[in-house]
Amino acid sequence: MTDKPTLAGHMLLADHARMDRMLAELFESALGYEAIAPPSARRYTIDVPNPNAEQAQKVMRQKWVELEESLINHMAVEETFLFPNLRQVDMAEALALQGEHQAIRHTFSEIAASVTLASSPLTHRFARLLSQHAQR
Repeated sequence: MTDKPTLAGHMLLADHARMDRMLAELFESALGYEAIAPPSARRYTIDVPNPNAEQAQKVMRQKWVELEESLINHMAVEETFLFPNLRQVDMAEALALQGEHQAIRHTFSEIAASVTLASSPLTHRFARLLSQHAQR
């Protein structure tokens, strides 16, 4: 690979940065939700509506859906346009990136918009996977 990114490379890098911001916003929303309705309180509260918690959960889930859509689209673009060319130049790197995509998809599906997004070790693992992938 060259050291100088192409226009497409710049676009993918900008998309990585955008998804990092989206993930940070998701973490912030999840922490806000968990502050309003901590898991310990949710376990013992039955049928007691909490409008603040419901709104925070709605925002958190919307951010999750937005991140999911962005991530799916981003990986599809990389796999369609970047990986075929990369395979011709550096098969090992292409396979490593494909493996990262599989790990990201697997971790993303494990999280599955859990109510405890911010405190989940899976979410933190997912954030590390995205960050490490973006730096390649």
